Amino acid sequence: MSLLAQVLVCTGGACSPVCGGPPVDALKRRWKASQLYGRVHLTFTGCLGRCDRPAQVLISSHDGSRWFSAIDDPSWWDALSTWAESSAAAGRLLPMPPELNQYSQPWSSHES
Repeated sequence: MSLLAQVLVCTGGACSPVCGGPPVDALKRRWKASQLYGRVHLTFTGCLGRCDRPAQVLISSHDGSRWFSAIDDPSWWDALSTWAESSAAAGRLLPMPPELNQYSQPWSSHES
């Protein structure tokens, strides 16, 4: 069983009061109940340094990295968990569903 992806979730920094932060406890419970650690690892971080776009998530895999930000829909976190569970069950990273992609961001404001 190999690691498919690393999900880094920002929980700190200047933007935390603005974005309200992620549902840390709910995500931890779901990841543990679904036995995702070791397949799709979840890490809560301090500031990821992109406070111009609060509510940051970085998903990194062998295929590259993707940023997600300005997450203001609580159902996004459920969609993230469902994607991780489905990917782990399939043994490969599945395409991102539209619910996740709508918050996908380029690395910098200079990218189009």
